Amino acid sequence: MNIFLFVKRFKNMNSLYLLADPHFTSIVEFDRFVNMSIFKENLPVICLGDFTFSSYVPVDLTKVSLPENFKLIGGNHDDYPFYKNNPRDFYLGDYGMLNDSIGYIRGAKSKIDMPSRLLQKNARYFSEEELTRGQFKKAHKFFIEHKPKIMLSHEAPLGITSKMYPNTKFKPSLTEIYLQEIFEDVTSIESWYFGHHHRSVRYLVGQTQFTGLHQAELTQIFF
Repeated sequence: MNIFLFVKRFKNMNSLYLLADPHFTSIVEFDRFVNMSIFKENLPVICLGDFTFSSYVPVDLTKVSLPENFKLIGGNHDDYPFYKNNPRDFYLGDYGMLNDSIGYIRGAKSKIDMPSRLLQKNARYFSEEELTRGQFKKAHKFFIEHKPKIMLSHEAPLGITSKMYPNTKFKPSLTEIYLQEIFEDVTSIESWYFGHHHRSVRYLVGQTQFTGLHQAELTQIFF
């Protein structure tokens, strides 16, 4: 189901499932996922990134069949060259709105495992894992205009990652910086859900509730 039909069908729903960072490593795991009972509930199932099989396990995604109510927000392990050359209905693209109140934006920087992925023969690193500055500026304008109440992303804004890692040695990524700008300037946001860090966390910043999901964590949200 393409995104336009998906949004039309989703318009009158008041609930969805979020799945964070499944990092599938085998066909067995994938088959178990697509046969989960949640797909029979006719509710959207949105993956917050890193859905694609492990970067170390090449898989022919042209042969992957997914339920119509599944959609993917890209992370830093997702195969962007594949999606560019082989458009799939389940991939949501760079950013957008699922309905009148829910926005989404993809991407994150590989800080921890990038060196190993660059060095290992079978590992894959995707240079498109973060949006460009130009893309972020367009996304920033888009969300100011559309005023989402809920945001879904792979990475979290810098203010949140700073709370999670107060003594980090890593420099802030472009994604963290621009997501922070979006958070500060889009005053309509009441809830923000993210993955990437494989940690279950909650932070209340002003009137906005941030929720981080652990690896393979599945949760249902209502709106």
